[in-house]
Parts: sequence; structure tokens; C-alpha cells
Amino acid sequence: MKEKKGPVDFILFADILILLSIGVCMVFSASMPEGERYYGTMFYFLIRQGIWAILGIIVMLFTSNIDYRFWRNKNILIFGFVIVVLMLLGYFYFHLLRVQEDGWVLDLLKFSHLRLQRYLLFCFWLI
Repeated sequence: MKEKKGPVDFILFADILILLSIGVCMVFSASMPEGERYYGTMFYFLIRQGIWAILGIIVMLFTSNIDYRFWRNKNILIFGFVIVVLMLLGYFYFHLLRVQEDGWVLDLLKFSHLRLQRYLLFCFWLI
């Protein structure tokens, strides 16, 4: 039997939007000179942050329609998924990108024991 959904908490939603707006303004004010210097427009980071903010609001509205009891028995699965995603992000961060004189390049074939140690330390830090 499906239970009736309660009304949306507009005060909480307004608080989230206010905090999100403050965060976007802070990122814009802090990154304006770098955007102008490196990307030719001071609005570069504002546009990127705005796109991610809009995507976050869409995901929030989508997930707010899911009953919280749906997630109750899936906490181990979600935890494992998050750990795997963080480990993949650590892999990409530590192994695939390295800085050379001409910028960022992919480093798919080189692998050293130092990188393995850094990656394992990162994975240990996650747990």
C-alpha cells in the first residue's frame, strides 16, 4: 500500500537555494581574475558553477520524490558503490594525469611503486 506524500518543505528548499546562491557568488568572486586571465572571460567559472548548481537542483528534486524507506536496505550497496567511485577517482587523479612542460597529458602506460603506494594510501584514507 502506497502512503500519501506530504507537502514539500518550502522553507528548507529556500534555505538550500540561499546557501547555493551564496556559494556560487563566493566562487565567482574568488575566481574572477583567473577566469579573465586564463580563459578570456571573468564568467568562465560562474558558468561552470551555475551549470553544476542547476544539475544538482535537478538531481535533488528527482531524489526527493523517492521514499526514504527505499534506501533503508541498500546502505551496504550504496557504501560499496561510493568506495568504488572514490577509488576510481583516486586512480584517475594519481595515475592518468601528470604535468609536463606542455600541460596535462595522459600517462596510461607508466606505473611505478611510488604511485602504487600513493594510491593505496589514498584508498586506506577513504576507509
